[in-house]
Amino acid sequence: MSRLPRHASGPANSHTEHDKKIGALSFSEFSKGLALSGVAWVAARVLVAWRWPAALNPFQWNPVTWLHWDSKNYLVISIHQRTFGACGTPGFPNPFYAHFKWCGTAAWLPGYPTAIRWLFALGIARIDGAFLLANLAIFVALVIVWFGWLRPVAPGRSVIVLLLFAVFPGAVYSFALFPVSLALAFLVGGIAAGARRHFLIMAVLLAMANLCYPSAWLATIGIVVGLVVLAFPEGLLAVIQRGLWGAASFVSVGALFLHDQVVFGHFNAFFLLEAESKPASTMFPGIPSDYPARLHALGLNFLLAQLALALALVLGALAVIWFTRSTNPMLEIDVLSAAGALAVVVGLMFSLSPGSWNRSIFLAAPAALCFRRAPLWALLVVTTTTAVISAGVSFYFFNDALI
Repeated sequence: MSRLPRHASGPANSHTEHDKKIGALSFSEFSKGLALSGVAWVAARVLVAWRWPAALNPFQWNPVTWLHWDSKNYLVISIHQRTFGACGTPGFPNPFYAHFKWCGTAAWLPGYPTAIRWLFALGIARIDGAFLLANLAIFVALVIVWFGWLRPVAPGRSVIVLLLFAVFPGAVYSFALFPVSLALAFLVGGIAAGARRHFLIMAVLLAMANLCYPSAWLATIGIVVGLVVLAFPEGLLAVIQRGLWGAASFVSVGALFLHDQVVFGHFNAFFLLEAESKPASTMFPGIPSDYPARLHALGLNFLLAQLALALALVLGALAVIWFTRSTNPMLEIDVLSAAGALAVVVGLMFSLSPGSWNRSIFLAAPAALCFRRAPLWALLVVTTTTAVISAGVSFYFFNDALI
């Protein structure tokens, strides 16, 4: 059932009823889900690298081409763990910028480097493991999306929606040596589990996402708020229960702060280092003032178009939810998807991080799934527009103009 007041008299869980109508998952259907996800993965991988020939072949193993800025920090953490200390003290040489007080790698979360370390223990080189993890994670995210959102949808339409999800603004980072795709896979898994009231699974998956990438914290807040709002018609006890399960999603963040207090003497080591890296000035929250010089006119226009597109997709998702609230059999999963995406957008509006609109925004991709029932022509227009803009922005990832 939908847990909105309008549907308070409906069945106990519309997703359970909807899944029963679809029927048990057969081997052929499982294979179809993998195949459609694979097609979307290949198409998205080609599209995001369209303007950079060295990265265009999706079957070429070239991790160095996708090694970019913070990628090196994740690789270093996989060797030495996270570090933190005062600049100029033993082990922390003076940084490039004299005004820095704190140095180290505590501003990068441990989830992705830990997985790289596990693969290294199996004999996989760190750079290869990092590349494998990122690409495997976005494929897994697509598979989860198909099974969680698109199983009853026609194959052709499914591929288009999967592609829209995979080329959402910031998509190039999901194939690079970055943790955004790993965080997104955990997020969509958590959303699918939460919509079906598998709250323990939801809490575990969201907690894992929160160890991979800090913008996942924003998405998790939105998902939890959506979960609580959906519980209102069921009474105070249901609201409290959902709130507690949501709080459990942040246990990993609490454990991280406790670790940093014990090991570094500063529970807020992450925030202290984050504050050091903020740009001196911005032309828009998350867009440093030096971006016009680094990207030039065309690159800046692509980035601003990506920002506007991301906002339009999230707001459009909210509009779709509102206007289909009485006919949508999967309302809960759409509410959680859009709530998480909205929280990411709102959070980035108040962020000074220079990677906000070219990288972190990708965690709002679940909002794209709300368009799965849109008219085919509209879905094609939105997907094509998104792919073109993402390909345009990706060029500036490969030439190191974007952080």
